[in-house]
Amino acid sequence: MSSDLSERISGIVFQTDKPDCKTSLVLKVPKTESSIRDVYIPNSVARALQELKEEQARQKERLHGLYQDFDMVIAQPDGRPTEERLLAFAGKLTGTQAC
Repeated sequence: MSSDLSERISGIVFQTDKPDCKTSLVLKVPKTESSIRDVYIPNSVARALQELKEEQARQKERLHGLYQDFDMVIAQPDGRPTEERLLAFAGKLTGTQAC
């Protein structure tokens, strides 16, 4: 992993926006180099991710500098990361499964 990537994401703690919540989301680098893997995806998924990226770019424009860009593939409307449990819940609502 490149050192600039390690510096960017090593131990970033994202506080919740809920005042009574005591948990936080932590983004860390993988423990070992072997933890970094290539993931092959179907073209349909690649197109959906490209559309999502384009929507994120439009959202950044709309928020005029208030978008918190952490270079996430899937993020909340303001750019903060989305918790895994929320993705799983969204999958249940739509009848799909989150990985």
